[in-house]
Amino acid sequence: MRRALGVLALGILLTAATPTAFGGWAVVTLQQVPEYLEVGQPTTLSFKIRQHGRRPLEHLSPTVTVRRGGFFSRLLGTNRVKAVEGSEPGLYEATITPPDTGEVSVTIDTDLFRWSVDLLPFRVVAAGETPPSLAPHDRGRQLF
Repeated sequence: MRRALGVLALGILLTAATPTAFGGWAVVTLQQVPEYLEVGQPTTLSFKIRQHGRRPLEHLSPTVTVRRGGFFSRLLGTNRVKAVEGSEPGLYEATITPPDTGEVSVTIDTDLFRWSVDLLPFRVVAAGETPPSLAPHDRGRQLF
């Protein structure tokens, strides 16, 4: 009986300690979401990573991955860029340069418990070309 109570007490103690040691989630917020990207033109994506949506997380090594659409392009056409820390706590910046027109998907890997965020696809246009504006509901979907 004593042994069972000891094991039960140890289990309760470890269960209570688990959320503080292993729990948590992070929120990634883009500072400004571009409506489109241009071929060969570098675009800097600035984003903040916050623990529990509040406390800025510093000293991480996030990466930004750009992939072209389509199955085979996803296997072959991947561009991964390491983000650098910005001027504010929790702010990171990565410069991406799309090589071709079409659509690209962007993934931000936070370097926190293998957690990543997939952004909606961006349109990539030829250099100097301005595409027609997105419909308000499409732009809102891209922003949020």
